[in-house]
Amino acid sequence: MSVKNYILNKYLFSLVGIFCLSLFFMSPLFAQGLINNGAAITINANASSAAPYLIINGGANGIFTNQASGGSQGQITVLNTGGTMIVPGNWNNTASNSVFSGDGSTVLLNGSNTQRIGPVSGSGGVQTGFFNLTLGGTQVKTLDVNASVGGTDGSGILDLSDRMLELNQNTLTVTNSTSGTSATSAVRFTTGGIYSESENSIVSWKMKTSSGNHIYPFWNALTAGTYIPLEFNVSAAGSESTLNTGTVGISTFYSANNATTPASVTNMLPAETNAADRFWSFTVSGYTSGSEPTTDLYFHYDPSSSERGGVSEANLLAQEWNANWQTPVGTLNDPSDYVLVSGKKPKSNPWVLGNGPSPLPVSLLSLTAECESNYVKINWTTASERNNKMFVVERLNAFNSFVPVDSVAGAGNSYRIKNYSVKDMNCSDKSCYYRLKQIDFDGAVEYSKLVAVSCQNNKDFDILKLSEDAETKNLVLMVNASENEDFTYTLYNSVGQQILNNQSSVSKGINTLNLDLFGVSQGVYFLVIKNEKRMIVKKIPINN
Repeated sequence: MSVKNYILNKYLFSLVGIFCLSLFFMSPLFAQGLINNGAAITINANASSAAPYLIINGGANGIFTNQASGGSQGQITVLNTGGTMIVPGNWNNTASNSVFSGDGSTVLLNGSNTQRIGPVSGSGGVQTGFFNLTLGGTQVKTLDVNASVGGTDGSGILDLSDRMLELNQNTLTVTNSTSGTSATSAVRFTTGGIYSESENSIVSWKMKTSSGNHIYPFWNALTAGTYIPLEFNVSAAGSESTLNTGTVGISTFYSANNATTPASVTNMLPAETNAADRFWSFTVSGYTSGSEPTTDLYFHYDPSSSERGGVSEANLLAQEWNANWQTPVGTLNDPSDYVLVSGKKPKSNPWVLGNGPSPLPVSLLSLTAECESNYVKINWTTASERNNKMFVVERLNAFNSFVPVDSVAGAGNSYRIKNYSVKDMNCSDKSCYYRLKQIDFDGAVEYSKLVAVSCQNNKDFDILKLSEDAETKNLVLMVNASENEDFTYTLYNSVGQQILNNQSSVSKGINTLNLDLFGVSQGVYFLVIKNEKRMIVKKIPINN
């Protein structure tokens, strides 16, 4: 019965009604590719002492395609338990059903070429719901669409054996809740594993209310990589919001210098070098909030310096993102290359391995100055602080130096967003220029960028125009003055360093001044105009 392309057509046996092919014999059905256009296939394992086989022959061309159009047409019905489909080519489901209508069968992908589980992009169709899925042969298997394994009753198995399964920015749902790697566990393997390497390449495990160690067998390369599993060891089951919905999805990916972060991470703070270059993203659903499973998390890592991002292995601890980076936690087991976080109720948050003694450090999220009725309010917000003794707010005075306005004690070590503010009572009728000085307990000092505020109406010295002349490299300042005035103009860069300091004058009426910018590089600057009567601050971009 060997033909080049065996097609089961729903119209082929119209005289005898629905065609039902019951495979209950040891003699296999050979074909170079199998296209099912709607015939009802039944695998009945109860009709023989040995489970039946359906073998799609033809090597890389031994493709199984289900292309029925609607409902249960073309589905494979499994009676009792058993039966195996051996497929050496791609698995391509372009139908509107998930192929199998019953549990108990095994699909063995045993190709010697890379095999894909489709449909391929643009071909329509839906994911396949496998019961047992076994990977064999000699090459990588790749998902081109979301898929599930474990069947409807949640007792099927994903057996990776020694093969790699590439998720390819798709989700593999495991419906079997059992843990471990034994013959009855949901996911078992020898030297094989799963390749994620994208936040959207997810293993979504329906753990429900099970306990035990659920191993996500990630590798960081398709060939010649390092085994970096995420172990999710449940010590106390969670409480489901809806029966049989408790699910923990996990993905992991490498990003050199943390250039790409999980979608929810809004900053890596000032020192990306204080974090390793691999993220783990969790998606926890189906549990009552606050009643997620209690787990021990084992973050296995590649000890090579390239994945550690320059962080010393001896300093690795785990940090969770929850609106900002949380306190480093865990216990390092460097001989076994993992960080253990015990007794955790995980949320839908990303994780990274950070530098424990010097974690993702002080981060200034914002610094602003606002005019109030008779004072200026200076506000700032930090995402985290480390070894921070105090903040000092400084204002530029009339003698081109910064003087303290007020100081506030720092939080020491903090990994949550904190808000601060002080009032300046001496800037209600003029323009002022502020910066923030941060002092560590060891005496180290850092300065913020500059902020400016103008709380006066300078109509007697009205700046009508301020622009850069590309040809002369001058700053053109047009001023309408109410009287003759001398003043000093000073240019500062964004961190408060003085770049230029010169004197000029205006006469009553409209004046055009050309301020020399020779030697000033491109960037954002602050121009400060001041004399005994006034101080005006203008933020200007310089593009030369």
